[in-house]
Amino acid sequence: MISRAKQPDFVCIGPEKTGTGWLYKALSAHPGAWMPPIKELRFLNEGNHVPDHTLKNLILSSHWHYRALRRQLLFSIPRIVLPAKVTGNRRGIGQFRWMLNYCLRSHSFDWYSDLFPRIPKVVCGDISPLYYGIPESRIAELSRYKDNLKIIVFVRNPIERVWSKARMNLCAHKGRKFDDVPASEVIAFVDAVYEGWRPYADTIESWKRYFAEVFVGFFDALDEDPARFFRDICSFLGLSIDVVFASVGERVNVGVDDRLPARLRNYLRSQYHSEIKMLAESSNYGYPRLWLEREYS
Repeated sequence: MISRAKQPDFVCIGPEKTGTGWLYKALSAHPGAWMPPIKELRFLNEGNHVPDHTLKNLILSSHWHYRALRRQLLFSIPRIVLPAKVTGNRRGIGQFRWMLNYCLRSHSFDWYSDLFPRIPKVVCGDISPLYYGIPESRIAELSRYKDNLKIIVFVRNPIERVWSKARMNLCAHKGRKFDDVPASEVIAFVDAVYEGWRPYADTIESWKRYFAEVFVGFFDALDEDPARFFRDICSFLGLSIDVVFASVGERVNVGVDDRLPARLRNYLRSQYHSEIKMLAESSNYGYPRLWLEREYS
């Protein structure tokens, strides 16, 4: 028997550069939702994209996930000794205890559930874009733990998504303009992304095999009308749709503002043509047909 008290209530699986940062910020401001102090828990990635969580890895691993955890734990310390008006954070010692629990306890599904409070009529969620790439065996394991979990997946034109990811990794993270990045480095990067990419249709179908409620949200809809898009998500999660914040329209994690060069766009078009064509022809969603027309007509 699966306990209906198990948390979280929903998981957003990403992928990266599709609006997950925006969703975390928007839901964090909703009075009917509770989001973890850190955006990406990445529990389902452990043993896959992320090395297993151990005290040794937490202290010594050079993996980017554990480097980020050490920084987040360190930055949470001032919040327990400084007033909220200085730190801009009201969680104080509670957040520090949460971080200690996250970092020091053995990771299991019971530990995962304990990361979320049990507050009546409050929706809790995990937004971790790297869940998009977890193996199906891990999805099945999650469904055995909680079969009534709601799933959110965002879909963005793969050409635009890869371009945004390239700007972030090759430019923003390294403090340089795109024109300063060698062409060979760019091609190597986008090739690696393509080789590790799982088509949207395949991923969505995998999650639908195990979960009845899957919300597919298009980045185009977010771009066109953020407030309406947010209300659609709130409706799916059972949250009040009457709460819309000014910040919903703000862009989050904006990368380097460079235009996608024509030569690289054509290269990406050749890589993702079959996926866009398949989405346009086989789905009930209108946006892929617009991508097909815009990119290949």
